[in-house]
Amino acid sequence: MSSLDLRDYTNRSFDPLFSSRARELVVYGGAGAGKSYAVAQKLIMKALLYPGSRIAVIRKFGPSLKKTCWELTVSLLDKYGIPYKPNLSDLTIELGQSKMEFMPVVNSTGEPAERLKSMTDITDIWIEEATEITPEEYRQIRLRLRGEELKEGYRQIVLSFNPIDRNHWIYAYFFEGSRGEQQHYTHKDNRFIDSDYKAELEGLADEDELLYNVYCLGKWGVLGEIIFTRYEIREFDYPADYYDELLAGCDFGFVHPAAVVFIGLREKTAYIFDEVYERKLVNAELIELIGEKQEQHRLAPAIFCDTAEPGRIEEMARAGLNVWPADKNVADGINTVKGYKLVIHPRCVSTIREIRSYARKKDRAGNVLEEPVKANDHTMDGLRYALHSYEREMFKRNQQQAATVVYDDPVEISPV
Repeated sequence: MSSLDLRDYTNRSFDPLFSSRARELVVYGGAGAGKSYAVAQKLIMKALLYPGSRIAVIRKFGPSLKKTCWELTVSLLDKYGIPYKPNLSDLTIELGQSKMEFMPVVNSTGEPAERLKSMTDITDIWIEEATEITPEEYRQIRLRLRGEELKEGYRQIVLSFNPIDRNHWIYAYFFEGSRGEQQHYTHKDNRFIDSDYKAELEGLADEDELLYNVYCLGKWGVLGEIIFTRYEIREFDYPADYYDELLAGCDFGFVHPAAVVFIGLREKTAYIFDEVYERKLVNAELIELIGEKQEQHRLAPAIFCDTAEPGRIEEMARAGLNVWPADKNVADGINTVKGYKLVIHPRCVSTIREIRSYARKKDRAGNVLEEPVKANDHTMDGLRYALHSYEREMFKRNQQQAATVVYDDPVEISPV
């Protein structure tokens, strides 16, 4: 390839990102801004401009790294027609003489990844969703940006994220400490985003001021009354018979994403092991995606669905899915979920994103209300549908069993 012009594929608002040579570059802002796309584009261009570059792409967990950064980079290379050699087992991409290595911070057991600790002579590092990592992990990663004096180009570490909580170490380190270069972007900087999603982000202004500031305007906030706090994120790979019950919750959407969460129950722990999360799916497409997940995991759980669209539930049933109408009581459903310890697999990136900001509403006086903010809650609705509906079904089943006990011998009740 003699030349490559990406001007038709990039947002001009990100020109400062493409031209920045700051050793530490913080790229933050609102949802839908195109931050990850722009960083991936820059790294591809650097790999081609400076042969011999060695680029590390990092995220906390391997499954989420593969689902986001890896898939995004591969899709961009395919779209641009750039020849490359991928190695899916090692998660590496060779671009001519340059190499991109995709590395998690921790391995499947939660211990520090050995590959990350041993990397040297790195020219570029990209940490996606940098708010997931600890300050100690960042210090270790930053130390890897070293090597001999470069004959051309420059070394750079890029952190990309949505700024949620001002109490996070990143705010103190970079913003209060005035370290590195900070670049801020919102959906208004993204000319490729669809109008429906823009309207959804702007609509947060009518739902919750904090979420509007964080997700639409990309400002730092202080999270309020977070609803679910008893959860952990870690990898697990249990067989189906490990669980006492398998179920799923489905929240329908079109402009808003359709969301399905797949859950395994063992005693009072809910293991969220996979998800579907996608906008503008017609029902046939949603059914196909659910079927693919069921085939992948070799299971067919009971799926408790949003009752707002009974026609979609009927179509899913005719397609062979084990669907049930959900009990949608919000307050009771939240209390049911809070009765479980939640373990979330890192591949469930949308569930993780939503649970971190799933909060109760506040009135104009700042008083916390019982109802949650109705935004960025699609997987949370699915989680609530599944667990609360399952508990209600079990309660009704136990009541029916108790009412149909047959005695072998009649029981006489003597008057008092």
